[in-house]
Amino acid sequence: MQDKEVKVLVLFGGRSAEHEVSVLSARSIVQALRQQQYGVILAGVARSGRWVVGPAAEAALEAGVVEDGPQNISLSPGGGNRALQVQREDGSVQRWEVDVVFPVLHGTGGEDGSIQGLLEASGLAYVGAGVTASALGMDKVLTKELWRASGLPVLPSLTFRRWQLERLEDCVAAVLAKIGVPCFVKPANSGSSVGISHVTKICELGEALQLAAQFDRKILVERACPQPRELEIGVIGNDHPQCSEPGEISYQSAFYDYRTKYQNEGAPQLTIPAPIAPELVATMKELALRVWAISDLNGLARIDFLLSPEGELYLNEVNTMPGFTQFSMFSKLWEASGWEYGQLVRRLIELALERQLDLKRNKIAP
Repeated sequence: MQDKEVKVLVLFGGRSAEHEVSVLSARSIVQALRQQQYGVILAGVARSGRWVVGPAAEAALEAGVVEDGPQNISLSPGGGNRALQVQREDGSVQRWEVDVVFPVLHGTGGEDGSIQGLLEASGLAYVGAGVTASALGMDKVLTKELWRASGLPVLPSLTFRRWQLERLEDCVAAVLAKIGVPCFVKPANSGSSVGISHVTKICELGEALQLAAQFDRKILVERACPQPRELEIGVIGNDHPQCSEPGEISYQSAFYDYRTKYQNEGAPQLTIPAPIAPELVATMKELALRVWAISDLNGLARIDFLLSPEGELYLNEVNTMPGFTQFSMFSKLWEASGWEYGQLVRRLIELALERQLDLKRNKIAP
């Protein structure tokens, strides 16, 4: 398939705290696609969940935020490359042909398997991890349990359900007995460090548990790694993935929270490649490829690590659709590895189409 024949639907915005980041990522991706003569269709997702296309989507891309639009847009299950349908105000329906979808959606509704399930039901090829891998990567509890069961290095943790917080004192006692302080308290399914607390005093535990419970019914309490270095590595591929050079994030905040990530507080800095020993680089790449296989990832992912002052390396989390502007960590990691931005976008489109062909090999009847 020639580039000029490939029509790419870029989905951006969404209902998560990373809405604006998604729009910025989409802006860079669309520019790269158009420079390479791909056909580009835009669909913005407002915080209400409503989709907009056409001039409204173009305007949203420029404005940096998606507002509600008048159109009724749907993906038709089983519709294949004509699954995208737009209902005009006069009631007529227009079908747009799409070869591959680039869901540049972060966090809830974008990385949790929900949009991936809709795209698969519609028969569309799409960039990134599948339904199971996306849902797993979003759920910090399931991710850590899988990694721990597979012998991968993770910090000790404890899980609560929201209903258990009715006996808050018992939950606090369990944390002190099994995890201790300092620790991190996190909603199991949340992005951008929303709802996360760095607990350094026993008296802070109850409030941190209740905060996390506002964002998810599952709460993860994880032992803190004291004064860690935060290292990240990018991976792209399907069955034969490859790793980027690692990078390091440093900052002056108490931890890498929402304001440090997106409001530039705490003076965050990226160092690529990370100033670490070659042996540690090799270990990171080995672990990243094990995570890729165990989690059944596809397309792209950014895998994050913590390095203790004693040299102990721990897996922290996986991002199945990381920030994707030309200045994001994922893009910069690959730039340092010899991949310019347009080349990276092109490869991800190829991988999405390759995976779709592989899925079509599956029998649906004996």
